[in-house]
Amino acid sequence: MLRVAISIPVVPNRGIGGMETTVAALVHSLGRLAGPEEFVLIGNRLNARWLQSLAGHNQKVVIAPKLRLTERVYLSVDCDIVHLPIPPKRFIPFGKKMVYTVHDLLYRRHPEFYNPGPAAVLENAYRAACARATVIIAISQCVKEDLIREYSISPERITVIPWGPPTAIRPKPTPDLVKAVKAKYGLNLPFAFYPAMVHPHKNHLGLVEAIGILRDQRGLKVRVVCTGAPHQHGSWIKDRISALHLDDQVIFLGLVPSEHIRAIYRAADFVIFPSLSEGAGVPLLEAWLEDVPVACSNVAALAENAGDAALKFDPTDTQAIASALSQMTTDPLLRDELRQRGAKRLDLFNWDQVARAYREAYYRAWRPESGLIGARMPRVSSV
Repeated sequence: MLRVAISIPVVPNRGIGGMETTVAALVHSLGRLAGPEEFVLIGNRLNARWLQSLAGHNQKVVIAPKLRLTERVYLSVDCDIVHLPIPPKRFIPFGKKMVYTVHDLLYRRHPEFYNPGPAAVLENAYRAACARATVIIAISQCVKEDLIREYSISPERITVIPWGPPTAIRPKPTPDLVKAVKAKYGLNLPFAFYPAMVHPHKNHLGLVEAIGILRDQRGLKVRVVCTGAPHQHGSWIKDRISALHLDDQVIFLGLVPSEHIRAIYRAADFVIFPSLSEGAGVPLLEAWLEDVPVACSNVAALAENAGDAALKFDPTDTQAIASALSQMTTDPLLRDELRQRGAKRLDLFNWDQVARAYREAYYRAWRPESGLIGARMPRVSSV
């Protein structure tokens, strides 16, 4: 029987965004598998209760004595392989077969957003983990291509397994909950939704400039609601919002409880996602889950995952962002068409398929000669 240890050092509600929500959904989905496999969730005292709430019938939680997961912890766990679903800041070699999930190589794609020290730490950790891993999982074809280009990794060592919508593990919002959430956050006026951590590459500044262009050049006032953990970059954004007198059009809610996120999606007229680079762009999937149309950047994995189910634009061109906002705001037929396409596109991003694909990857890491034991993820085409 295969026993997989999954290293989960993340502490919930600390503002790491997509990594937290996707790993939670992966654990939840693996816990629903029917099979002889066992999964050991390795955490620490800060996330023990959270992991216990996620654990399924085939999972148990092991809490490390210290906050940092050490080689001794990995070696002490009775398992056949270790999975690192969250890239470590410092990779610790250990004597077991390993599966490693890579979310993006943003520090390579956009080094201008990183100080040399932190970038070097990530570079060393990612390189070491990729070199040591028996199986490398990329969350998109775009990330796989980055790994091949940047690290000269053989394509055969990399398996692409896209995420599903992380919010799918939360209850579907009732009309009463949507009404209550709208009242709580003052969302009774029409709005576009941008769910993203406030990091430079998320391009909030470009979005703010585009909102100003629409008001000043076209007389169109678009209201955008943003969620996500604050960042030092956020002060520049707030200063720009004030300078452009857009305080009534750009609203930052900060970190929102996970049980409210689906309701905010449901209340939105559309989702706008102007990020400069993404390894996946799971808010697109979350929007489609709530039957909400999407406009997004035409770059990296956003273009790959969106296919024809989003209105795409150049995120480096504020006029292009403004045009997309205008079309989504004023054209209900476009929104309806994108809703229909999004619902169809979502079929490619299914958590049951994700769990089976990960199980297959675990078996290939454990016994490469055993071959494939489950269905592979369907290839996501960008066209």
